Amino acid sequence: GESFDVTYSPEHQVAGLVASPENFVPGERGLLHFVDTSNPGAPRLKQSYSIPTVAIDAWNGLFFVALGQYAAREVRIYEPSSALEVGSFLTQDFPTGLRVVGGRAYVATLSVLEIFDVGLPTPARLGRLAGEFSVEVLGRVHMVLDGSTIFVSKARGPVSIDVSNPTAPTFLGLPAANAPAVRSLAL
Repeated sequence: GESFDVTYSPEHQVAGLVASPENFVPGERGLLHFVDTSNPGAPRLKQSYSIPTVAIDAWNGLFFVALGQYAAREVRIYEPSSALEVGSFLTQDFPTGLRVVGGRAYVATLSVLEIFDVGLPTPARLGRLAGEFSVEVLGRVHMVLDGSTIFVSKARGPVSIDVSNPTAPTFLGLPAANAPAVRSLAL
């Protein structure tokens, strides 16, 4: 299938890919691949899981994988070199996007942005901001953090959110009512 999110662990020389199956039907389970890149000329598939994946990010030598279809409302944490799950935490709603930076996981769901402290032995929710973070049929929410502002793409235009106080994030900018969908963001 086509890859629709990727991350990399340089210390493990492993790429994590969230992909759709070869004959993808919207709403179908996704795939999670762990690829050994120690020999760039011959990358090797280490492990694949058929799970309802939405997004993946790397932080502190770990892969964080958002699951957001069927009954899954969680983020799973994997150790890249072994491809084994080492932890997880639940989300309020179905995840649509994920960004992990500086010990914090920012998880966009269908109805809320949630912020978790993932630097603790057990991840803990710090705060949340109610909002609508829906995506197009084949998309996912892209998130970019710039200092204390997170920018979030979504089906009805981008939003910017002040996350300087993770216990009380606030909207800085909202899209116009007729804003077009935004599939990707970059700073």
